Amino acid sequence: MTEDDILAIDDIMFTAVNYRDWENVLRYIGHDTLIQIGPLGELRGKTGADAVIAYFDKHYDYRFLSWQHVVEGNESSTLAVARLTYLETIHGLPEATGQVAEVPVAVFGTWDNGKLTRLRFIISFVDFMSAV
Repeated sequence: MTEDDILAIDDIMFTAVNYRDWENVLRYIGHDTLIQIGPLGELRGKTGADAVIAYFDKHYDYRFLSWQHVVEGNESSTLAVARLTYLETIHGLPEATGQVAEVPVAVFGTWDNGKLTRLRFIISFVDFMSAV
């Protein structure tokens, strides 16, 4: 797998998220892929990816507005901007009333044989809380 392959797949995945084309996202998640995302902690594989999707679909409407990837070897990093519409209140956070936040998101991936072995998301909580 070349760096250009990884760049192309990263674009496919971000576009697929915007279209809720989960098949095109999940095809790159391996059985043992480690997924790390703030409030959900560490999850694994397609079951973990399904949990992330369900969590975000429950609490937000979301769309990536822009993204830029950098790849070195088998590591990818993406800086993106996402628009989140806060739909359902999350325990410990302000009440959801449809507030909209545009937040920076960083995504880091490690690739092996066309599958992600590790995927880490960092979403700017400060920007989100400033908007809600």
